[in-house]
Amino acid sequence: MSTTSQNQNALLLLVQQLQQELQNQRSEITSLRDSVTQLQLQLQSRPHSNDAQTRVRARLPDPPKFDGKPHTLRTWLPSIRAKLRSDQLTGADAFDYVWDRLEQPQQASILHLREQSEELSDWDPEQIF
Repeated sequence: MSTTSQNQNALLLLVQQLQQELQNQRSEITSLRDSVTQLQLQLQSRPHSNDAQTRVRARLPDPPKFDGKPHTLRTWLPSIRAKLRSDQLTGADAFDYVWDRLEQPQQASILHLREQSEELSDWDPEQIF
């Protein structure tokens, strides 16, 4: 076989390999496009969430438990109200949270408010304050 013939065969083989690689690339591109389209459809079908809801908010630390001393009430009360506001606690959840932030003697002193709230289903935490 002549050198020219060998070169032509090698060139022909190389062209065939390149054509196969090009076909493989086209198939992969088509597959990726299908995947992108499918993901876009999934994303569009999801319910839109409010940006305010999806934002991560810094969480305030739990205020210390109130011990019943009048001088600590001045700082505890704004702290507990800020916590309720930042965690968006209302109703029974807010009442229970405030109740939990009281020392046991203070819980005992307002137990009648808790019982009244349960009877009336009126869970206003301001009753505790």
